[in-house]
Amino acid sequence: MQSTMRTRIIIAIVCLLNGIVHAAPPTYPESVPTPTQINVAYGTHERQVLDFWMAPSASATQPAPLVFYIHGGSWQMGSKEIIRGCVDVKALLEAGISVVGINYRYVSQAKAAGITPPVKAPLNDAARALQFVRSKALQWNIDSTRIAATGASAGGCSSLWLAYHDDMADPSNIDPIARQSTRLFCAAVRVPQTSLDPQQMKDWLTRIGYGGHAFNVSNNEFLSSRHKLLPWIKAYSPYAHVSADDPPVAIYYDKNLKDDLGAHSPQFAFHLQKRCQELDLFCEVRYAEFNGYRQYEATRYLIKTLKGPALKNAPKKYDVSAKNHRLPAFKKGSRVLFIGDSITDMNRGRNERDRNHYLGHSFVFLIAGKLGVDLPKAQLDFYNRGISGNTIAQLKARWQKDVIAMRPDLLTILIGTNDVGKKVKPHDFENDYRTILSASRKMNPKLKIVLLDPFVLQSGSLKNERSWNSRRSATDQLRPIVAKLAKDFDAVHIKTQDLFDTAAQSSSPDYWLWDGIHPLPQGHELITRHWLRAVSARWPQETLATQTHQPTQAILTCPSGHLPWKNLSEAHIDKSVDGDLKTKWCYVHHRRPMQWQVQLAAPRVVSGYSFTSANDVPKRDPKEWKWQGSSDGVNWTLLDHRKNQLPFPTRLSKRSYTFENTKAYTFYRLTLLANQGDGHYQFAEIELEGINNITKP
Repeated sequence: MQSTMRTRIIIAIVCLLNGIVHAAPPTYPESVPTPTQINVAYGTHERQVLDFWMAPSASATQPAPLVFYIHGGSWQMGSKEIIRGCVDVKALLEAGISVVGINYRYVSQAKAAGITPPVKAPLNDAARALQFVRSKALQWNIDSTRIAATGASAGGCSSLWLAYHDDMADPSNIDPIARQSTRLFCAAVRVPQTSLDPQQMKDWLTRIGYGGHAFNVSNNEFLSSRHKLLPWIKAYSPYAHVSADDPPVAIYYDKNLKDDLGAHSPQFAFHLQKRCQELDLFCEVRYAEFNGYRQYEATRYLIKTLKGPALKNAPKKYDVSAKNHRLPAFKKGSRVLFIGDSITDMNRGRNERDRNHYLGHSFVFLIAGKLGVDLPKAQLDFYNRGISGNTIAQLKARWQKDVIAMRPDLLTILIGTNDVGKKVKPHDFENDYRTILSASRKMNPKLKIVLLDPFVLQSGSLKNERSWNSRRSATDQLRPIVAKLAKDFDAVHIKTQDLFDTAAQSSSPDYWLWDGIHPLPQGHELITRHWLRAVSARWPQETLATQTHQPTQAILTCPSGHLPWKNLSEAHIDKSVDGDLKTKWCYVHHRRPMQWQVQLAAPRVVSGYSFTSANDVPKRDPKEWKWQGSSDGVNWTLLDHRKNQLPFPTRLSKRSYTFENTKAYTFYRLTLLANQGDGHYQFAEIELEGINNITKP
């Protein structure tokens, strides 16, 4: 009897294994059109293949945008053939958008190959596949500047990692695919994990139920192993890469996940959204509104965005070529001044009548050359005031002569490496830096300011471990000071250290900084490209798209994606502008900032607003909020910020506020940051001074 049972078990196992070995490959459902090309190899592994659908309207003269799909399955299972659960391929093709779906190596295959951490394989495969697709742009009629990523669960995490990661292009690589950009135009994902940090998961979800397998540890050991895994966690968590020049993202969830605290919890998205709002990045989080939303919501967003006007930061972060960079806006005759130490100086001539040498040969020279060619009518006036060996204190000593008296329109500062060398205390560095910035703002409240981090690489004399560790540690102490000052003085902040750290991953540090401090020509070119991208993103020229896509009426929206309790129509956002005090706008805030935004038919100067309280529940009255204005709906200027406001004295009472503003904006946005203690915000009416033609969304 035991022998017979043992035989049956063996036969069953053999049959099972035989079924696995001979299992039919996955196929697409009938609703998904047949791909134009199937199983195109982008690498040497059997899983490194992709399928491509070319939009019928795509041509050499009219290349199509593209949606780049990454399947889910915890990086342990799944395939490109499950794309229907995320987007509607047929609808995308009909809208003139091509599609790619990829397979990638599983973490189990990565472990077998000795790849550490295992998650490196699927994420690097996604980046490589994206670069491969860009390399096929001419052959496949793809608009390489408009590529969006989509995916669910782990595929959503991979998509967000691509969206927020610095450009992984390696311009000096002999492999033409590796030279392609990995930047995205936008992303639309379902139920993603936005962080792989166990400490963040514990803080956000109260428990750790996901992620250990990505780093070859169990979930039970994940938190205790964090200190050893932290460099990898930071390298592969989307949240850790978010910065102010990233593309817009939309995230979608099923309604039944609202209170979920597992791997698909909306808390992942809400914390990412909060971080994005701190940087004025678009991050929409929404729940299902109707059946079929899984495909419809993401598909609708992708079509709207990919076929719409150009967006902030699209499509790349570090890959800013001379022929493709966006152009910043300058008034004619603007003075553009750069100041710092030897990195800025670079042997500049002190006699500015000697036009051969007056700008030196640093990034200042390169920027002046590019903008001089691209903006000849602007007649820009460039000045280099770098002096070799200077510290922040020495800048302060000559600030009146070299900056205030020059009255620049745009000021760029790169300082700190000599402060590190001379062991200047961070507190003194910050005080002197704040003093010169305050004087600059006083001189010109509208002055455009750009601050660059000090930077260092392990090359030259800094290859000595002791010297390197000391220099890098001291440099890293100054970087958060620069970031804080950039925020305090509304300046563009360029993370130069991050830029060179990324560059050094593809080529040796000596290739970029010959002595660990001073850039070679390619290093100055990297600074130049990133400066152009950051300045162009912050102060862009008006494009034809922004001039021609104006509504005939003022349009009201809720960009933060909030909805009323139980989706009650009588509490929708349009009730805030209907002129009827018997109605109200009442939305659940989910413990995250909520937004009210209007797009006007034409730019208008607004310098006042009013709130009318709703009929009940004073705890729903606002306590903290801010107003911002924008010309393009992408780049925002703070107009008013109120804190610790008291509840309205009575129900249905009106309060008016004013702020200083002389600029006409097309977009005005209210962000509600706190109320008096309830789970909802509500208003009977919200009014902008002089605006009375706002229509429902």
